[in-house]
Amino acid sequence: MRWGSRRSTRATFCTTAARGCSPPRTWTQRCSSGYAHGLVRIEEVGTVEAVSDLAELIALCAYLRAEEIVGDGPVWAATAAALGRGQLDSGRSSLRLDNDPGRLERLARAKAGDAAVDSALATHRGRLS
Repeated sequence: MRWGSRRSTRATFCTTAARGCSPPRTWTQRCSSGYAHGLVRIEEVGTVEAVSDLAELIALCAYLRAEEIVGDGPVWAATAAALGRGQLDSGRSSLRLDNDPGRLERLARAKAGDAAVDSALATHRGRLS
């Protein structure tokens, strides 16, 4: 597993959930601790920008879910493709202000290729349905 991949995040979540955390308080505290530990590890091997990008990803996805706005797939794809490179701000702003995930999707496609992004978005939609 690569750090920053959706698979590593999912494995961490599943491991935390399997420990028998009882919702909501204990589970939330342990998951928050695991999230913070993961950010520390990413910072150790990566950059502060990568940690900032992941924090923005979590915040933006929470906002999109709360407001029922489509676009979390492209923000995941773009973040995975451009993590820590300082290229996500304009696309995130476009999504946040105009509900337009197009810039993020175009960035992801430019960095990772159409086939990889198509596959990632299809997988993402499948997990959410």
